[in-house]
Amino acid sequence: MNAQNVVQGDKVAGLLYRAMDAGEGLLRLTPTWVPRSFLHPGRRLKLHPDDLYAYGAERGGIDERWFASTTEAANDGRVWHEGLSFVSF
Repeated sequence: MNAQNVVQGDKVAGLLYRAMDAGEGLLRLTPTWVPRSFLHPGRRLKLHPDDLYAYGAERGGIDERWFASTTEAANDGRVWHEGLSFVSF
């Protein structure tokens, strides 16, 4: 994901209708995985062991999966879209 792929403003409505049509009424969202540097990753997310520290050990282990999120994660060293869900179609 990069900032060039993000649509804002007046163009959102048309794309939203196209995404809903493509999903036959379902809005398909990208997975949102959130690392936390102050927690140890648990196994409840059923991630492969190689993916527990997918963003690097300094960022922390992936402890949370957020659904349909419009809230940015408040992590140190985060990327601009961390915690946000995006539509994919």
